[in-house]
Amino acid sequence: MDSTVPPSADFGIRVSGDSMVPRFADRQVAWVREQPTVENGEIGVFSYEGESYIKKFRQDGNGVRLISLNKAYSDISITNLDAFRIFGKVVG
Repeated sequence: MDSTVPPSADFGIRVSGDSMVPRFADRQVAWVREQPTVENGEIGVFSYEGESYIKKFRQDGNGVRLISLNKAYSDISITNLDAFRIFGKVVG
């Protein structure tokens, strides 16, 4: 695992669980650039209904979904935008 902090990172988070395998392993540090939006297909850090997530972002005609890279996990459909916040984009 590369522990180099990317120059564009504002903070790091420690991943908990295996939902983002193979890109991120349990206890690995993900580096994040703080920003209020992410583009479709980008991995970001989010808060929804009081829980924090590192997931792939998808917004389309069906709404907003947070997607795990590990196919064993279902998508999270964002149904209450008032309870949803984007912390930033994962940059490393």
